[in-house]
Amino acid sequence: MDIKEIDKATVKEISHLAKKDVKAKLLLARMYFEGVGVKQSDMQGMKIAKKVGKQYPYAYNFVAYCYLNGYGVIANPKTAEKYYKLATQAEDGLAEFSLGMLYQYGKVGKKKAMLAEEYFDKAKEKNNAFSIYEEGLGLEVESKEIYASPDASAVEKNMAIIKQRSAIQSFALSAKEGCMPAMLAIAIKYFKGDGVKQNYDKAIAYLKKIDEKQVPMATYCWGYAYDLGAGVKQDYWKAYEYYVEAHRKGIVQATVSLGICYLTGFGCDQDFKIAFDLFTSAEKQHNAIASYYVGLCYVNGYGVNKDMKEAEKRLLVAANAGYAQAYYELGKLCDRTINQTNNKPEKCFDYYTKAVALGCEDAKIGVANCYANGIGVVADQNLAYESINELVHTGNHIAMYELATYYLTGSCGLATDDELARKYFAMAAEGGNINAAKLMQEMFEKGLYDTPKNEVEAFKWKETRAKAGESSIYFSLAQTYEKEQNGEMAAYWYAKTARESMVKREREKAANKLVKFSKDLQGNWDFAGVVKKRNKELKKQMKKGQLIPNKENIVEEVND
Repeated sequence: MDIKEIDKATVKEISHLAKKDVKAKLLLARMYFEGVGVKQSDMQGMKIAKKVGKQYPYAYNFVAYCYLNGYGVIANPKTAEKYYKLATQAEDGLAEFSLGMLYQYGKVGKKKAMLAEEYFDKAKEKNNAFSIYEEGLGLEVESKEIYASPDASAVEKNMAIIKQRSAIQSFALSAKEGCMPAMLAIAIKYFKGDGVKQNYDKAIAYLKKIDEKQVPMATYCWGYAYDLGAGVKQDYWKAYEYYVEAHRKGIVQATVSLGICYLTGFGCDQDFKIAFDLFTSAEKQHNAIASYYVGLCYVNGYGVNKDMKEAEKRLLVAANAGYAQAYYELGKLCDRTINQTNNKPEKCFDYYTKAVALGCEDAKIGVANCYANGIGVVADQNLAYESINELVHTGNHIAMYELATYYLTGSCGLATDDELARKYFAMAAEGGNINAAKLMQEMFEKGLYDTPKNEVEAFKWKETRAKAGESSIYFSLAQTYEKEQNGEMAAYWYAKTARESMVKREREKAANKLVKFSKDLQGNWDFAGVVKKRNKELKKQMKKGQLIPNKENIVEEVND
């Protein structure tokens, strides 16, 4: 029976069966682990699993996992190793695979590649699913190594594609045999569209089959799904809660994502200091994306004093790991400090071109600006215009904004043209560029650049800013619609404010406002009166130290 299919009506029956049947007793232990039908208790689940292990060694896998991650007991990798070894008596292969992972990643001391390989081989002998999964992992590593090599020929790259496809087939076959790490691997591929056609529904279907106690990374994936609205309804609050849980399980990607939540204020109260602490914690685990965000914090003074030298140092770590966006930010950093004594314009152009080579489309705008202004390269106004214009035709709204400024200021040899500038600012705004929408709003509000004043048009562009995700104006939009007695739109923007605003006071005010609307309007936005209650629950959890990490303990949790 699938643990997720158990409801409260079956608890008594399972408890009765557990007195005689060892597998029913293990199922009862899992019910405590998951909090299904009984009050969640890792300690109680582990206690039962220990007893079961004497008759059914497979149960020791759960005991080992608790010791490895500190569920219901103080974390102790050495004790986890001991119980995984006891679990090897089971004819399954999971314990051998888990031991291999322990040794491969140095969870019980130094990394032991040979010992890890030995246990992986034992796992293959016991369980063909793990064997197929291991083969898939090997093929994927080979494929990525070929693509990462600058000297790889076209033939070698074609071979890499074949290896990648074979890896996906191995994951899919292994997943059918019940290998949960393979299920996770194939789910991630469907999420990202990596080697397969992107399909969120298939990704979620695989995630639902995974026991998060055995595969903690699945918890992070649920957060990722709710964060993006990938296969589920977008919910920043749920995403945040999953990220917290995955962070506590030691998933470094979740630590970074949690930092982003605190940086942006999505799903929690914005707090730059906590964000910076999380990013630096993840950076210590050699996570390149974390280094990128630490660099951004130093650039902008988020949770730390501005320090351009430290920013460049951290961004270079991420860039050297192949993160294109880091090269782009390095280029912008050079742009910003172009007149300082030690800065070399050539670096600016070099960073932008490297970002473009790694697939960062926005960096092409940086390259164009270098040509326009002769930064690190011989000035070429025609080439700058052609580069920007080419990007405009691909639908790049940042390029549209840049071209609009060219027409506004008469740059790149173009004659000033307010009408064309408005046209491209409007296109950029409609494509989601908040700066362009803001400028369009100001044009119609103040009559800038020969634009006739028009309150209706100004309000339209203000709403465009909100639709593009500028949460700072959600509340004022809701107030405007409320004054106009448009209850449907007022409820919508109050709900968005209560859910996504970075300003705590606005969220609380919006939650109070929502309660006053009819139940029909509240229901339309899947939020409404429960918002206030939910905020109170989160505050209580914060006081108890649950779910929401605080400034004092969040870094220590990562290190544990």
